[in-house]
Amino acid sequence: MNKQVIKAKTAQHPPSLPLARYVCIAGIVAGLFLHMQIWYYYADGLSVATKTSPFWDFNNLWSGTKMAISGHVDWLFDVDQYRAELRRTISPNIPNHEWSYPPSMLLIGVPFAILPEAIAYLLWTFCTIGLFYLAVRTLELPKLTTLAITFSPAIFFNSILGQNGALTAAFLIAGLSLAPKRPIIAGICFGLLTIKPQFGLLIPFILLASRNWQAIISAGITAISLALATGLFFGFDVWTMFFANTQPLMRGIMEAPYMQAYHISAATIFVAMRSAGLELWSAYFVQAVFTTMSLLYSVWIWRKDITMDHRLRVAITAILVFLATPYGYTYDLPPVAAAIGIFFVLCPKMKLAPLLGLIWLSPLFNSTIVFQTGINYYAFVLIFLLGLMYWNLRGGQISQGNVKLG
Repeated sequence: MNKQVIKAKTAQHPPSLPLARYVCIAGIVAGLFLHMQIWYYYADGLSVATKTSPFWDFNNLWSGTKMAISGHVDWLFDVDQYRAELRRTISPNIPNHEWSYPPSMLLIGVPFAILPEAIAYLLWTFCTIGLFYLAVRTLELPKLTTLAITFSPAIFFNSILGQNGALTAAFLIAGLSLAPKRPIIAGICFGLLTIKPQFGLLIPFILLASRNWQAIISAGITAISLALATGLFFGFDVWTMFFANTQPLMRGIMEAPYMQAYHISAATIFVAMRSAGLELWSAYFVQAVFTTMSLLYSVWIWRKDITMDHRLRVAITAILVFLATPYGYTYDLPPVAAAIGIFFVLCPKMKLAPLLGLIWLSPLFNSTIVFQTGINYYAFVLIFLLGLMYWNLRGGQISQGNVKLG
């Protein structure tokens, strides 16, 4: 009798659970190891591992905001002056950097720019990961899954580079998760996401599809307020300079002949097509096809007459966001980690579970493979992940209520 009870209890647990634990532990250990490597540095302050500042891209937020609040906001839009100032204040040997964000990012940078950079970096890292944790909590996943997502390889890769992927992921996941029940808060999150507008391409359409007027109004007010506040603090000409200088600069970097440094960690259809040898406008055409398909699919699943577990809707949309934009990188992928966590919870008997674990770990080794092979493949990983979710859903493996896919 006792043996039968033990077997029954064991059968309730998905066979992939032990594997998931090992995968999560491996990701944390590898992430910590890689993170430690960047803090061995030369006398000039550059990391032995990365040949740049250990704070890497955080230098842009910290130094760029310091320039702005000291009355030199125009330096952000002059590449030569900007790079000269970074080499004067950080290290004369630091590689090229450029200010790449909308001016509204300066408002977020102000609290950090008034601190010493090491303290600011630590505060930035812990605060943005903390916000991401709070966003993931709104998904109401098991506690261990929430923690696994919060300390996923994508988060480690983001923090290694001193990037803002955890922050934008927090805005995106919280916005998507809270949209049905807390539309005003969701709209605020979407409005704040305009600091990286490429990840908001689908947002207006899904809000229209779900007839979420409160979220639309809230997002609009937040975005406009953010733009006005930026202009009031730093001068409204920052927006003119951004569109005249920063936007063409970043487009030129993205459109440069493959393979440039920026292409190594890219995770979009556009760069994948450039990797495959397509010319610029052919790559844009393929990207446009995937953008359109992502838009249509996201609109379809957000319609009010489509019934599904809302967390599954969030997971699918988080993946579609990356397929819809030509401008996204591996360090922006924490929303995909959230999607994998949702998928794992809702599909306890998923097919091809080991491949899901490989995708989970991939942010830690993706750039190395691309650098060694010259093949930028990550967009196809996202397509495969979306297909895996679809396959398990069609096969009845995902526990999500009444949803029809045709």
